[in-house]
Amino acid sequence: MTKRNRVVRSREDLKEELRDQLDLLRVSCTAYDNGVEAAGKTIATILRVLLYSHKQSRGLLDQLGYRSGKFISSCEDFDESNIAPRPTILTMNVTKTAVKWEPRACTDPHCRESRKLPFTEWWSETIVLDGKRRRFTRMDLVMHVADTDGGAHVDPGLDDSYMDLTRGNSIGYKFGDQAIPFVGRPVLACMRQIAHEVIATLLENVPELGERVLPVVPPYTAPITDQAGEGQKIQVSFTLPDELKGMKNLRGTATLSPVKKIN
Repeated sequence: MTKRNRVVRSREDLKEELRDQLDLLRVSCTAYDNGVEAAGKTIATILRVLLYSHKQSRGLLDQLGYRSGKFISSCEDFDESNIAPRPTILTMNVTKTAVKWEPRACTDPHCRESRKLPFTEWWSETIVLDGKRRRFTRMDLVMHVADTDGGAHVDPGLDDSYMDLTRGNSIGYKFGDQAIPFVGRPVLACMRQIAHEVIATLLENVPELGERVLPVVPPYTAPITDQAGEGQKIQVSFTLPDELKGMKNLRGTATLSPVKKIN
């Protein structure tokens, strides 16, 4: 194929593209919140367009100079001494019959509990630790979903650790004496929460984008820990990886306290 000349896009043209992408992102977030879980794959593809730069390919925010400011992280500080597997940007909603990981946007729609990081630190921050001590960053999960798992492409094979996380529940929590099943896909919930962080970041850094960067707030459903009464807790257990068994000062259980909505 003959290589054709390319015309450099104007800044205004790139801004118009950003407005389009944000419109698509908001629609996809709303679809996810309304129960279309697969919309998380579309969210991942849009996040890739906005954020990912490699060699001559540059993300849209990078092209516009919008990656230079601090990015909002809803991820809890990563405590190396806590070996509990966890997705740190999600909350856990426990009902009588199932457990579901949900985006923190449900309980903290305005990112009251958040930190601010330079883009490279935010993009490479660990947001999931699984039961085998494997770490996943925002970039890892966005690129897995967008490039291989149905966002923009479907690969015939998937990375083994990602496969274990998404198909094998490698987070591996159990609740009390009975194993309450997980429902939903935590990686897609992560896509929804990362989108929330990006929108909140642009609202703060590029307010002239107007209503396109107002938060898309998902519905809040009080978890059973709220319904059961203030202060009630649920004991959570998980299996330690073989290489950590027998080590001292490591926690193999966690306590789930009621999660309240922050207005």
